[in-house]
Amino acid sequence: EQARDLIQAFKDGKDVGVPNAELWKAKALCDSALHPDTGEEVARPWRFSAFGPVNVPIAAMLLFPSTNPLFVLGSQFINQTYNVLVNYNNRNASSHMSLQTLATAYGAAVTASGGIAIGLGKYVCWEYISCFCMYVCVCKYD
Repeated sequence: EQARDLIQAFKDGKDVGVPNAELWKAKALCDSALHPDTGEEVARPWRFSAFGPVNVPIAAMLLFPSTNPLFVLGSQFINQTYNVLVNYNNRNASSHMSLQTLATAYGAAVTASGGIAIGLGKYVCWEYISCFCMYVCVCKYD
């Protein structure tokens, strides 16, 4: 909040009485933590800066060779859920999207990625190839 107040005071033309380095640091913090359209703080796990580190365990789970359909569907569900949360929290807020449209797109992504993962896993029987099948689903729907 201090950084946001500092930047807002600077934009209003007030004398903020801080060095330029501190002002730039506050701007960088606001740019990385606040939604550009709404000005609201984006939760840390849903920021784009967290996308890589959070996706490492998710990608490992997606690439884990498993013939258990519940594990495969569960991992695709977790991946698509995380993707929709990141994309929703970083959306263009000036362009409205209905909840029904969002839910339809989410359902289609989960169904398609799960179906492809299960389908490829079923028809490609070799254990060492199933990792490739999961990789195809990750690349296709991420």
